[in-house]
Amino acid sequence: MVNLAGIKKQLQQERDRVQQRLSGLNAALEAFANAYKGGSEGRAPRRLATKGHKARPAKAQDQARVAGSKRGKRTVSTATRRKIALAQKARWAKAKEQKKA
Repeated sequence: MVNLAGIKKQLQQERDRVQQRLSGLNAALEAFANAYKGGSEGRAPRRLATKGHKARPAKAQDQARVAGSKRGKRTVSTATRRKIALAQKARWAKAKEQKKA
């Protein structure tokens, strides 16, 4: 005859094992949800120390300098420089006229 007590014991063990896995999955899902909704309850928000606030802009400046040095200097043609100078002289003359009036 079939060993029903042994089968029952195996099924109970399997149920317990699956239950443990499900509780682990539920805990992982809850932690994942807390991470994306703003953190877990009871934990203070993360803040940078004063050194961290000062270091962030300095790091960004260093990266900008490196990125800028790869590009090389930009030069303006002589004709464009002349146009800029003429426009500036016109602005100065206009300001001078307004000052006199």
